[in-house]
Amino acid sequence: MQQNIAPISLADLVSESEVKKITIVAWRDLEDRTAGGSEVHAHEIAKRWAEAGLEVTMRTASTSNNDSISYRDGYKIIRKSTKYTVFGQTLLSGLTGMVPRSDALVEIWNGMPFLSPLWSKGPRVVILHHVHEKDLWRSVLPIGLAELGAFFERKVAPKFYRNTRVITPSTSSANEVIELLGWPDHQVSVVHPGVNARFRPFGKKSEKPMVFAIGRLVEVKRYDWVIKAVDRVRSKIGDVQLVIAGEGVAAEELRTLVSDLGASSWCKLVGKISDEDLVHYYRKAWVVVSASMREGWGMTLTEAGACGTLSLASRIAGHEDAVIDGQTGYLFDTLDQLTDLLQQVLTDEKLARRLSIGALKHAAKLTWDAAATSAFQIVDRSYREYNGKLEYLLPKYNQLKIVNRRAAERILIDIPIKVNDQKGRLVDISSTGALITPIDEFWFDFGDLLKAQVDIDSGYLDLDAAVVRYATDQEGILGFGVWFINQPKNLQELLARFSQY
Repeated sequence: MQQNIAPISLADLVSESEVKKITIVAWRDLEDRTAGGSEVHAHEIAKRWAEAGLEVTMRTASTSNNDSISYRDGYKIIRKSTKYTVFGQTLLSGLTGMVPRSDALVEIWNGMPFLSPLWSKGPRVVILHHVHEKDLWRSVLPIGLAELGAFFERKVAPKFYRNTRVITPSTSSANEVIELLGWPDHQVSVVHPGVNARFRPFGKKSEKPMVFAIGRLVEVKRYDWVIKAVDRVRSKIGDVQLVIAGEGVAAEELRTLVSDLGASSWCKLVGKISDEDLVHYYRKAWVVVSASMREGWGMTLTEAGACGTLSLASRIAGHEDAVIDGQTGYLFDTLDQLTDLLQQVLTDEKLARRLSIGALKHAAKLTWDAAATSAFQIVDRSYREYNGKLEYLLPKYNQLKIVNRRAAERILIDIPIKVNDQKGRLVDISSTGALITPIDEFWFDFGDLLKAQVDIDSGYLDLDAAVVRYATDQEGILGFGVWFINQPKNLQELLARFSQY
């Protein structure tokens, strides 16, 4: 029997907290054409904070096609100056009292910090995805300035932040923040990013083996490795397709490489793609690859995992948490290793299926609701510490952590279910999937779609799902593991009922 724990929501925490207004300062906005994982992260957090009742204002650089003041999903965006002058102007505005007054400040440190301790004397928290160092600085600045930026990031700026709490997305990136920036370890908190609900398995993989990679086209991402690895694998196993999505300064260099290899028939640089196309490629791809030299997490890898696609990723901080080596994909150190692993997962169907299921399970544990809640806990704690409110309610917050984790765990139940008009039993369920055992004779293959229905107090719970695994013993089929294509209406009611037992 599971422990009976009363749910505590983000809205409950906000209503009990004295923090009502939060200002976020960031280098780029989600609308910027070069926006990446950091901007997605900031948006998903700000959106949920606003939904929970907080007044959230984001101050960032202007873009050519957006108003200076706008609103998105409940939070306010103020855009001023350029991507490179926004740091100095924000510093000046802060010193002169022009930054919006709030109960707490959240600074997104993306290479260059805003030096908020110099001008924000109230509670503040830093979100720092990873340490940039010289390789990333050189992707945006010329030699000389890049080295100066890296020196400032590592040796100068951290001295101002010794009493500031920092949020980072992975344990490996936290270790870098502590070791490379000298941040006090008790001030560093790990909050895993979430995975948007639109990333779900659906349909079949592409007929021909297809490799997919996405991100900013810059040297530090090493897309040349991906192209060269696929070229080598094609010489051994035949036709393999490669799709690379994204924009950036390295695009022309990559096109030249494609031309030199005679790869234009199988390597497509498709540029910036829509959210719908992104989901399509994740679902169709046999494997997603990231050869990046620096990442705080690797959100594309867990997004792909939520769509039932395994990953190959460079062995760096961030990737070491986003990919569980040997369970959701593999980590590599060299181009030769990438080539060998790519050939292995494209030719071993049993291995690929096992890794894909592992990727699905790993991604199921990552929700933006949990990320936003955990991040707000840290902001609220910073507020309480700053204002001398040391009666921090640790039991409540420890309890909340259990509730958040449960949202991605499976709850054991045993109730009737109708699957495509045939009878079965629903034997466990979570917010992302379920396990169904048959009563009637029915059979599904990996990737098949099904419709199911459960009778609950408020009506029927309708499930649209894709089969992602099946369990058998010596006597035959035992059950089907399914992943929900869309989160079903009334699902939370069912989970809440059975989580009490």
